[in-house]
Amino acid sequence: MTEKEYISAIATIVSDYRKKELDIPLDENHVAKWLDQFEESERYIVIKEMFQILSRNYIKAEKIEMFLTQIIEKVKNDSDGLENVAFLNLQTKGKSQDLFCEMVKDICKNEYEIDCKIITSEQDIGDEKIYVYIDDGMYTGYRSAKDILPLITNILPEGTSLKIYYMVAYSNAFFYYESKFRDQARNRNIAISFEVGQYKNNDRNVESSKIDFIWPEEKVNVFPEVAAYEKKLKQTGKANYLYDPWAQGSNPGMFTDYESRESVEAIFLKYGIRIANKIGRSTYRPLGISNTPSFGFGSIYITDFNISNTCPLVLWWGNLADNTDDPIGCWYPLFPRRTNNMVYQEIEEHEMHYSLDNYKSILSTVYRLAQEEKQKNCRVSKESFIDLWDIDLDEIVNRRERSNLLQ
Repeated sequence: MTEKEYISAIATIVSDYRKKELDIPLDENHVAKWLDQFEESERYIVIKEMFQILSRNYIKAEKIEMFLTQIIEKVKNDSDGLENVAFLNLQTKGKSQDLFCEMVKDICKNEYEIDCKIITSEQDIGDEKIYVYIDDGMYTGYRSAKDILPLITNILPEGTSLKIYYMVAYSNAFFYYESKFRDQARNRNIAISFEVGQYKNNDRNVESSKIDFIWPEEKVNVFPEVAAYEKKLKQTGKANYLYDPWAQGSNPGMFTDYESRESVEAIFLKYGIRIANKIGRSTYRPLGISNTPSFGFGSIYITDFNISNTCPLVLWWGNLADNTDDPIGCWYPLFPRRTNNMVYQEIEEHEMHYSLDNYKSILSTVYRLAQEEKQKNCRVSKESFIDLWDIDLDEIVNRRERSNLLQ
């Protein structure tokens, strides 16, 4: 296929992405505009491999509806009906659960002629025996922990059942939180179960025949910007698993072959670093948002409803307006997220709150006082003879306490 044919094919795949929300169609012009941001020599391999990945990892609304229909049928059969079942819609961030619950409501009405109960606040919880939590995916597990742990520990009545469904779950977070959720549920006699449509492997500890995320090899640090970013990460003393040591020139990951993987991962990392440097916020990693010092989470999994911010920045960061120098408009996204502005502002406020820039005057005063204390101690130590009767013990104690404080 030619570059133009790949552009057309991808436009067909993504044509319904946030269709009712976006002001412009995600057509061939849109895909071409995104692709034109890469150097000409990079475009063909990028668009070819994106077609490969999206053909497997882009989920249309029809498939989501099938997934939800299967869940409803399973819950109905396990519960002898839906009368004692409530579907949870308590997420404070994101819109996927809203959309899922709307679809659940329509399916229950059209297929079973039932008005299913949707819980949108804690006050709506009644005497139902079974509660159902559905989400598009578990990536880092951060949102799942914020949603589900309060349900188990405080919100749901003891002795009830909680059924949790994910369309996709990444292995590291899922198996960690599954165990944690089960332990907490056991403490309150809540029966908890999990079901996942697709598991994605992102275990970095062992060699695997298949990895489902972007994880470059160390050879990409030949790019100056990659080497500089790596140096910055290592200065934290907490950077681990930056590079894939297992690929050994053969593991293709999500790509058509190893050589294509090697090229696209390097390209996404290089441009992602440029975007991350313009954003200027530590959690915005080149290959996807992550709190740990790394190149980023590296997932690629998209639905008609949204794309996770754990995907590489080159796929979702920016807005659909003309490119600008400000952090929000520095890139044109293939999959614009609805919350880019909001998330950026929240992270900016959070990082500024803890930034040392806010305490420069205090730190300057502490440093000056510490230097004065150090010089004072040096002057005392240089005296050859000290009359022990003249020593003020209280002053020594006070000086030591001040020194501890200043340190």
